[in-house]
Amino acid sequence: MTGRPPVPVSLLTVDNVERLLFILGTGKEHAKTSDQIQRALGLGKQRTNEATRALVAYAVHVHHHLILSGPSGFWKAGNRLEVLEAIRNLEARRLGLTRRIDSLEAAWIIRTGEDLR
Repeated sequence: MTGRPPVPVSLLTVDNVERLLFILGTGKEHAKTSDQIQRALGLGKQRTNEATRALVAYAVHVHHHLILSGPSGFWKAGNRLEVLEAIRNLEARRLGLTRRIDSLEAAWIIRTGEDLR
């Protein structure tokens, strides 16, 4: 398995967070795709646009901005209901991932007779 190229630390700055916030629309109806954001930031296209995802994560985790995402892209939260919906969607994904992890661990034990950990 090949790793992703690291995102340059120089990308994760307050100035770039401000640029991101300027690019993003407010409300789900104004979502921007990661391709649109990459272009607007002047970054080269990447297969999964890791740079955009890293900058969004930095803006949310470090600077506490309410940036949400969904199939239509990324946007600044327009209201409380959008934040609650985003949290519900993340919770559903977490439950699905937990089930998949549990199933893979069980399958390993069933097929090999060994504990995976």
